[in-house]
Amino acid sequence: MERVIDSMAHAKLNVLHWHMVDSQSFPIETPSFPRLWLGAFTPLERYTTDDMRHIVEYAEERGVMVVPELDSPAHAASWGVGYPLSYPLPTAPSLSMSPTLHV
Repeated sequence: MERVIDSMAHAKLNVLHWHMVDSQSFPIETPSFPRLWLGAFTPLERYTTDDMRHIVEYAEERGVMVVPELDSPAHAASWGVGYPLSYPLPTAPSLSMSPTLHV
C-alpha cells in the first residue's frame, strides 16, 4: 500500500479509493463485529485497525485522501463466514437485478 501511495503522490493523484472487502474476502478488523474478518483469505492477509490507521496517516502525509469502500449488499458473501445468519442461505431464491426479467 505504501508503494501505491508513494506512486500516487509522485503522479499527483490525491484520492485512493480503497475497495476494502468483496464477496471473496473480508480482510479488515472491525472491533464492533470481531468475527467478520474470519472471512479473509487467510489470517496473514488481513488489516488490523492499526494497519488501516497507519495507511490513512501515511497517505495524508503525502497529500492522498483514502476513501474506504465496503460494498454492500452486493459483494458481501464474505460477511457470512463470521456471521452466517447475516447472509442468505444458499437455498434462498435468487432475485435477479435484471429489470427485464419478467418482460
